[in-house]
Amino acid sequence: MEEQYVVFKLGQEEYGLDILMVQEIVRPLETTKLPNSPDYILGIVNLREDVIPIIDLRRFFNLEVTDVTDDSRVIVIKQNDHAFGVFVDEVHEVLRINKGQIKSNEALDHNINKKYIKGVAKVQQRLIILLDLTTAV
Repeated sequence: MEEQYVVFKLGQEEYGLDILMVQEIVRPLETTKLPNSPDYILGIVNLREDVIPIIDLRRFFNLEVTDVTDDSRVIVIKQNDHAFGVFVDEVHEVLRINKGQIKSNEALDHNINKKYIKGVAKVQQRLIILLDLTTAV
């Protein structure tokens, strides 16, 4: 059985989000910073009459912060009636991944909190870290 994932990059690493959670992918928007919010929350934006928070995934995962580029994108995730955006370096593709290609996150030695990692997919010579961000905001 296959699932589809939106594959994106943070630095040299590739990550995937279940396409069923992705509402849309947009270019970075001007944010309004919220006072006393964690540093990984870039702020809020008005996106089609919805006010949503934008999370910088690099800061959220304690990775080195880099500048915005032409390839930078915001992936808007919607779960139930709750939406938020995640700021990423670039979006690559939508990829079909067979469940048999997905391995547990238990053996993964990574600085990302394991509760946000669904597993790791081995696709040809690539390793794609599959994320579950349902509890990120």
